[in-house]
Amino acid sequence: MIKNTPNSFPLLVDSEKAYDRVSHEWLSNCLTISGFPTPLASLLLAIHQDSRGRVIINNRLSQTFHTCSGVRQGDPLAPILFILSIELLLKLLEDHGVENQSHCDDLAIVATPDILQVILESLATYETSSGARLNTEKSFIITHLPTSNCLSPVVAAHGDISAFTSPPPVLFSSLRR
Repeated sequence: MIKNTPNSFPLLVDSEKAYDRVSHEWLSNCLTISGFPTPLASLLLAIHQDSRGRVIINNRLSQTFHTCSGVRQGDPLAPILFILSIELLLKLLEDHGVENQSHCDDLAIVATPDILQVILESLATYETSSGARLNTEKSFIITHLPTSNCLSPVVAAHGDISAFTSPPPVLFSSLRR
């Protein structure tokens, strides 16, 4: 069960094109770290690596191109592979004492003003390592506190609060980096 304190608030994070952005190299690392037997990991990766795609532009089929990322949508294994790809982020957050829950590409983090910087650094590390991109347009802090109070540690470290929030409505404020 997730604990909260009077200063805690949920940070709801959405991944941008989550399934399309899973790096095959990152997925390979995740399968290895998760202890998948090499033959099984190789089989799972073979389904996605070296795949090719084509798109329709102006009613014409494009040239074939090689895809370096993504898990096949509609594949019954896709949600499991995506969850494996995000598991290392969840572990990184937990290692920093940050409580979180994930449902596929939606992530809920219990944040406090004093650990918000650690959370943002963990998210940035995950993005850099995995090829993922977090959708700042659909990611939110929900708080009863003024947004400036929640983000004061981040503002102290970075200076400009506008890099992290849009003009804050009363209850919801968009998280921007």
